[in-house]
Amino acid sequence: MDDSALPVWETTPDETLALKASHDRQAFAELYRRYVDPIYRYMRYQVPESEAHDLTAQVFFHAYRACDQFRGESPYKAWLFRIARNTMLTWRRSRDRIPVPVPDLPDIPDGGPDTGELVAAAQRHRELWEVVQTLSPAERELLTLRFVEDLQPKEIAQVTGHSAGTIRVRIHRVLRRLRRRLQERGIGP
Repeated sequence: MDDSALPVWETTPDETLALKASHDRQAFAELYRRYVDPIYRYMRYQVPESEAHDLTAQVFFHAYRACDQFRGESPYKAWLFRIARNTMLTWRRSRDRIPVPVPDLPDIPDGGPDTGELVAAAQRHRELWEVVQTLSPAERELLTLRFVEDLQPKEIAQVTGHSAGTIRVRIHRVLRRLRRRLQERGIGP
């Protein structure tokens, strides 16, 4: 394939690529390029860092082997995250309740030259992250899918197998619980 064909892949919708992926490796390669970072990030929030790369590779191995099963009835992103979730749950079941640490505190973008503001923001960010770590793995998963991976409740429902209404309620409850814990620590309104 020559380089002049590459921009065509970049503008092709995920679902079209997914329907071609079972017989076109370039289509699957483009889907891999689009989703390897989001899937790794999702895994990184769910399993220890030492396992995240291997599980991400397993997700794409499973996706490639199952590409002929994708029918386009749901968004490809939701279908792929469903595979990722199943891979992660299988991994968890194979372990003896190994505690899964939340990843290191994400970097705070440089907000300007005022060091005092940056230090205060970093402290608030660290405190928020400590509270997020107190959530259950299922609660962190919901927040990761919604706010880190930017999936809509309908897509999260397709990933988890619950209804979109159930997902909206659970997210609302997790956010309410998170807000209450933050207020108990004197963080936020």
